[in-house]
Amino acid sequence: MVRIAIVEHDASVSARLHELLEIWQSRNFVQMSVLEYNDELEFISAYPSPLDMVLLSVEQPHWGGMEIVRRIRHFDRDVRIVLLSEGCDAAPLGYQYDVFDYLLKPVDANALFYCLHRAASLY
Repeated sequence: MVRIAIVEHDASVSARLHELLEIWQSRNFVQMSVLEYNDELEFISAYPSPLDMVLLSVEQPHWGGMEIVRRIRHFDRDVRIVLLSEGCDAAPLGYQYDVFDYLLKPVDANALFYCLHRAASLY
C-alpha cells in the first residue's frame, strides 16, 4: 500500500490531484491510501507517519512550503516530497532539503504520472 498525502489549500487543485492519483492507481494496479489536508498546520501536527509521498503546495496560508519541508525533514528523512507551485522560484531551495520532484500548477497528468513511476521504481 502506497501512502500519499496531499497538502493543498485550493479544493479544486486537491480534487484534481486526487482524481489523477486514482487514474494512475487503476492503470498500474497499485493500492494507494490518499490523505488530504487543506491546512499545513493540521498536516504537521498530525503527521500520518509512515508516508511514502507528500504532494505539497508551496503556497500555503500560514507558512511557506519550504518551512513545511524543513519541519518534515526533522522527523522524516525518507518521505518523497513533491513540491507544487505556480512558479519556479522554490525549485532550487528544494534541493537543500532533498525534495524528490517539483511540478508546476496546474499539474499536468503526464508530469505527475512520470513522477509517480519514478517513485514507484524506488519502493
